[in-house]
Amino acid sequence: MEPALTRQTIDSLTSTWTENVSYSVKHIQAMSTTGIVSLNLCSGVNMSAEAMRQQQVQVRQHIDVELDPVARSIANLHHNTDTTSLPQDILLITEKHILELFEKYGTIDVVVISTPCQDLSSANVNGTGLAGSESKLLWDALRILDIVKKINPRVKYIVENVWFKEKFPEAYAAVNKRIGHEPLAWDARDCSAANRKRFFWTNIEHEQVEPTPVDANKFIEDGAHLVNNRTTAPCIMASHRCELCNTRSAPWCKEPHNHAAHHYMFTKNPVLIQEGTAKGRRHNRRSPPRILAQHGVRHMRPTEGEGMIGLPPNYTAIGSVDGKLVIISNIDRLKAIGGGIDTRQIGPIVAGLRGLHADSPTCMLNPTPDGMSRTWPSGSPRGHYQ
Repeated sequence: MEPALTRQTIDSLTSTWTENVSYSVKHIQAMSTTGIVSLNLCSGVNMSAEAMRQQQVQVRQHIDVELDPVARSIANLHHNTDTTSLPQDILLITEKHILELFEKYGTIDVVVISTPCQDLSSANVNGTGLAGSESKLLWDALRILDIVKKINPRVKYIVENVWFKEKFPEAYAAVNKRIGHEPLAWDARDCSAANRKRFFWTNIEHEQVEPTPVDANKFIEDGAHLVNNRTTAPCIMASHRCELCNTRSAPWCKEPHNHAAHHYMFTKNPVLIQEGTAKGRRHNRRSPPRILAQHGVRHMRPTEGEGMIGLPPNYTAIGSVDGKLVIISNIDRLKAIGGGIDTRQIGPIVAGLRGLHADSPTCMLNPTPDGMSRTWPSGSPRGHYQ
């Protein structure tokens, strides 16, 4: 399935995304011959790669595994990604595949895991934890990490997921045992513009940062603001359904109509934005964004969501499929944003990789010929996880 096209044309977006795309192309060219190799499992639109770029981490190659072709197309436009060397279904990845990656790239220095959280999230009252069909993929991702560790014992890793300790304590304990330590627990509201409680299991030394919340209203267009005078947006979730059929998502709908045009937001915790006065007006939290009144309450727009989680404007607007540019529908953009990692939240962690190059004599990411660990490069950030 290719990304759904809207009635917009590429020309109509040229003025808003050309600068960003141009920067992405220059970034890809600069990274192509230097830096580390990052394996990203369930990478989405690869917001961890964007965080690395923002933190000036030198990355020679991103190897992405992502089942959603829309998300892949967005990541392909902005980053030097390889989505052909591995099966895009992590269930199909074997030790042979990983060995072939090491033969192709020489090493894998960092593994970033961001498996689906639907079955673990507190927002899903019917969630079944790590037994769920989506969230159980975490075990397969950790299996792949273990394979990489066998070949490169000093590989760095980030395992990201929702805050599920209270809801599924046994699953939490099992993941800690499998990884070998407890995670860093952090809510994005302390450093960004939206609530997003996340766990990060990582062995990357990094700085601890002071809480610096960002006012979400600065990213809202047309002088509007969050409802109830909020300055922090709710956790950005973006699920959708097709209003012309009974299926939960349009890709499974076989009816002969434009699914992108008939999607509507379906989430229990939407980011609602007030335009003008909303007195005397009722709003449906699940109403389609395209029918909201000018002076009332509406849903978040993609560019607003991008800003709230630290992405450049229109990061999700365009994708690249087989070298061709395609426009991403607003509903798919919101879905991609809702399923991603806040770049401000993960930024201090990936900053711990700054200055580390796979070909550097002071690199901590690869074992030395004598098996001894290297020293931390002078001037690099230090820290700890809890």
